[in-house]
Amino acid sequence: MHVLIFTLLNFFAADFAAARSVETPLFSSPTASENIVRFESTFVSQFKSLEQIEKLGPEERQRFVSGEVKPLMKFLFGPATRRKLGGPKGEDLITVAWERARVVRDRVELPIQYRGLWILDGAFAKRESFTLPVPRTPDLYSQKWKACGDSDPEHATPSFFWYFWDPSRFGCDHVSGVHYDDVVFTVGTATANEPLSYPEYSRMIRMKNGVQTLSMTIAFGYATDRQDPDPATDMDVGANEYRTFLRTVRGWNKEWKEEIITANQYPNVSSARVIGRKFTARLHGVETVIKVVINAGVDQMVLFAESFAHDHDAVFAWMGHSRVGEGFDAAKFRGLLHWHPNYYSISSEYQMIYWGGCNSYSYYTLPFFAFKAGRPGDPFGTRDLDIIAHGLPSYFILNAVNAESVATAVLNWPSRPSYQSILRELEESGAYVGTKLLAAVLGDEDNP
Repeated sequence: MHVLIFTLLNFFAADFAAARSVETPLFSSPTASENIVRFESTFVSQFKSLEQIEKLGPEERQRFVSGEVKPLMKFLFGPATRRKLGGPKGEDLITVAWERARVVRDRVELPIQYRGLWILDGAFAKRESFTLPVPRTPDLYSQKWKACGDSDPEHATPSFFWYFWDPSRFGCDHVSGVHYDDVVFTVGTATANEPLSYPEYSRMIRMKNGVQTLSMTIAFGYATDRQDPDPATDMDVGANEYRTFLRTVRGWNKEWKEEIITANQYPNVSSARVIGRKFTARLHGVETVIKVVINAGVDQMVLFAESFAHDHDAVFAWMGHSRVGEGFDAAKFRGLLHWHPNYYSISSEYQMIYWGGCNSYSYYTLPFFAFKAGRPGDPFGTRDLDIIAHGLPSYFILNAVNAESVATAVLNWPSRPSYQSILRELEESGAYVGTKLLAAVLGDEDNP
């Protein structure tokens, strides 16, 4: 497990609130707050007697918590996301009160205590508490369990169920006190919210082949995967947003040199399909390169790895599915670094990532800071990396306009747009279509 995650868990075990303000990344958002939340609930185990519990050794109890109890906590995403409340950061501390175990209806019930770091809508964060359903048993696959999730048939699978589960959905047959409990969550200490911070624009400009260069990759994703994709003509909202952004970039400068990007420019891809465009021009006295691509036959992780760990672009933005946390699997990325060290590497240069997909705050912040962490003077990876993320889902129809907000801020680097102005633009775009993103930036606390 990564250094940062170990550190976070240690903070939970010690005086988390005091340690956090000094030793972990800070936070900035115009609409959200980052808070410790706590609750107590009940887990119904498969044990039938207290004697079985007493026979468990310390390691067996730990395996039970990590293998049986902790997976249920993923179901918190469902009601928290659907009710536009927020979501967990991805690491939490779960404690079982073994001494308070009791047998009810031929099953051992275990009191559990939860403590985690969440992003919360600002209005919820001002409350002392809120209530959400918490599963009390893994036996959630009832006769009508699909009605407890999303109505889209593609999402009505066990692998997606945790993300969409909410017993308040129409037709759901889950019963309070049997499948779940309505539990009071206590809102605790808030992370310091940076009032004003800036990307490190000067560090985005590198010397490449003796020329000052600023490069970025803006990558789009399909809403629905295609067997034989054609980004130029496909009637897919993701492909349409990709084409919209291409037109936007062309309108920024009449002097762009435009080149095609084909799939076989990426490792282990043979197709010559056109998946993007590379725009080059001299702006503000700096060679500026914008690569706009789409995952048409090239996995989004490969698009990211090429930009972040091979080209070492100053900026990478992803405008597409998060794939419920599996789209940019940190373990898979670490594998690419391990097996292809001559091609991929983690740079000590400053980089910015914008994860423009759903719930990216929860999925893609801690694991990716960890890749930059550990260098002298940078134990948490924030010195050389800033991450803009969403705490809630984003609509595909926002992808082009949100990409424009981030890209134009970088292109206008002489005027130094602040992170807060970028985040406000993102939220304004969401508000225009009636949603909140809970856009936030992490890693900016050590920026000049």
